[in-house]
Amino acid sequence: MVDQRVELAGELPTPAPMIPSGLPSDVLERRPDIRAAEAQLEAAAADTGAAKAQLFPSISLTGAFGWASLELEDLFSSPNEGWSVAGAVLQPVFHGGKLRANLHRADAVREQRRAEYAKTVQVAFQEVLDALQGQSSLQSIEASATEQAKALERATELAELRYSSGDISYLELLDVRRDFYQTQIDLISSRRDALTNTVDLALALGGGI
Repeated sequence: MVDQRVELAGELPTPAPMIPSGLPSDVLERRPDIRAAEAQLEAAAADTGAAKAQLFPSISLTGAFGWASLELEDLFSSPNEGWSVAGAVLQPVFHGGKLRANLHRADAVREQRRAEYAKTVQVAFQEVLDALQGQSSLQSIEASATEQAKALERATELAELRYSSGDISYLELLDVRRDFYQTQIDLISSRRDALTNTVDLALALGGGI
């Protein structure tokens, strides 16, 4: 049974990679949706540079330990509601299939593209924040599961010795083994969830970390 236990531990998934601290928000510019929205801005002859300066925050996405930075979290807090609702202010200028009468067609298209760009940027930052916050939570769960698995592995080894010495019954040994195997399952599940979240984060960042 000891050999089976060691083999099972060796098959645990690799822990999720750590996200570097100080990751700049510029990496989001490689997202296909942001690139497409920016291209549409340019096609509408809009001032892309001005739009990016106003609507695309230049911040660090990650802080210590690769978790969400305070700058990123603050984007969606009350003091910064002006940024988070910018897309609503720059609402589409089409209504009922017709242009607003007081806007020239070219101006209307530029405002429409600007609104779409603002919304795309906000969705991108929100997705990164959600994934980073999930990463932090899942890493804590995995760390706890790892410690529990180590403790029960040691308890199982001692139970094996006690059973060999006749100090405990086989039923008691089976109970300890069952608890240990359950911690292995829990650890595998936590690492799976962390790896899945890492994939979500990589996609939110535009395809890589």
